[in-house]
Amino acid sequence: MRVFIMNDEAHEILPEIDPAFSVATIGRDVPFEERFSVDFVKRTVKVPEDSPVELGWIYDADKNKFSPPPLVEQPSEIDELREQLDALTERLEAEQTFSALLQTTQMRELSHRVAAEEALQSSYQVFLDAATDILCVEPPAGLAPMVKDWYSRGLWSIDQVETALALGQISRSDFDEIAGVV
Repeated sequence: MRVFIMNDEAHEILPEIDPAFSVATIGRDVPFEERFSVDFVKRTVKVPEDSPVELGWIYDADKNKFSPPPLVEQPSEIDELREQLDALTERLEAEQTFSALLQTTQMRELSHRVAAEEALQSSYQVFLDAATDILCVEPPAGLAPMVKDWYSRGLWSIDQVETALALGQISRSDFDEIAGVV
């Protein structure tokens, strides 16, 4: 048999005797050299009929030998799935890390808020205690007549009189009398 070589590769495998050009069809066996051009024949290599040559095999002219082409590793479906799994694992780890950082940050913020709220409540309690102390003290007796005078002359507004009441500077009964509530 003959192997047609193109770019150092087995491009076509041809029989030495073609049944179309044999004794049975034309009365004689036509040799390979007569069936093809001289240039074509020069680009072929004669190999034994039982040679394991296959299309695509590489021909080494120095050794007059054929060998299978080097294996090009094709990624298998398992390899592709493994790569996808690795990528998903990396993404999951990144998301878990982010989630943990976010949760830590939120816990810190919550802790700061709770501390601030506790401080505010404490300050508010101090204010309430002070206000209670002020309001429970009997207002000075001499202040009510002055407030009444200032209000009647238009020097104070009703808002200022209400403020004096709220601050404990005048009593409720003094306010009612000043504001004309009977």
